[in-house]
Parts: sequence; C-alpha cells; structure tokens
Amino acid sequence: MKILLVEDDSVDRLSTTRLLAQSEPLVDIVEASSAEEGMRLCLEKAFDLILMDYSLPGMNGLDALKMMRRD
Repeated sequence: MKILLVEDDSVDRLSTTRLLAQSEPLVDIVEASSAEEGMRLCLEKAFDLILMDYSLPGMNGLDALKMMRRD
C-alpha cells in the first residue's frame, strides 16, 4: 500500500510515519510537509491513501484534497 502523508508539523509527521510502519511493514509512506508539495507528489505518483492535516499553512487540507482529486 502506498500512502501519502501531508503534515506540516515534523513531530506529528514522524510519529504518524512510525505508527504506520509498525502496524503494516509493507506500507510505502511518502511524506510531504505542505499542501503544495502533496499536490505535486500526487501529479507524479499514484497513492492508495492520502492522510492530510486539515490545518496547513496557506491552504486547508480539505481544499487541497479537492484540488488533488480534480487534477
């Protein structure tokens, strides 16, 4: 399973990545620290799941997901 994790807080990003890796060792986790980076990665790769923080600088997570889905 390929997961995109979009989280601007580095501590939260690391904690989430560790928890996901422990629960499912076959998970491929790609990290992004901003909505813009997450959108760019979605254009480059296909993901099975996107986990996104709602409170991101410059854009909320819901708006970013809508844009990703549209593009």
